[in-house]
Amino acid sequence: LFTALVRQPPGVARRVVRHPRPHAQCQVPQLLFAHNKLIEKAKETLTNTNLTVAEIAYQLGFEHPQSFNKLFKSKTNISPLAFRNSYLS
Repeated sequence: LFTALVRQPPGVARRVVRHPRPHAQCQVPQLLFAHNKLIEKAKETLTNTNLTVAEIAYQLGFEHPQSFNKLFKSKTNISPLAFRNSYLS
């Protein structure tokens, strides 16, 4: 699911993330798995590249960097930029 999500054109990840179907029980674990994989990839990219947070968001398939920031912060309790700065210091 994650690979398919990342390889989709911009905006596809946003639609999947923002429109889960709560009545389909199998969707929730898949969504959580996809979120966790996105966060893992984001952390790896934040610590190993000089790409901006916006560039990373677009690379991960987000149409709007703000959506990426919101997801990252909701899963880690820290913004992507703060995560990068804490890793570098």
